Amino acid sequence: MSSNNEERKRRNDLRGELIDKFPRDRSYLLPALHFLQEKFSFLSDWGLEVLGWHLGVPASEVYGTATTYTELLLSPPAEKTVSVCDGVACRERSEEHTSELQSRTNL
Repeated sequence: MSSNNEERKRRNDLRGELIDKFPRDRSYLLPALHFLQEKFSFLSDWGLEVLGWHLGVPASEVYGTATTYTELLLSPPAEKTVSVCDGVACRERSEEHTSELQSRTNL
């Protein structure tokens, strides 16, 4: 039962923050998504639901906007992120760097 109360409190706290920071207008959808991302480091289902309720935007539009922008994450970020350069200069030296990276990181 306490987890239900905690969930309700979390939702109400978020509603209060959204009310303070963003007018109830759909034009604030993207800034509010960025706010959620900054606050929680990803966009949770319940956060998207609360945001849609606050802005009066359908869940499909909130989700569609969230999935359009690659910088917005719908799941918690990984502990480690590997980025690979695939430009011409990188490809020319890729074999050497790939071997070095594999030996250093145990990939």
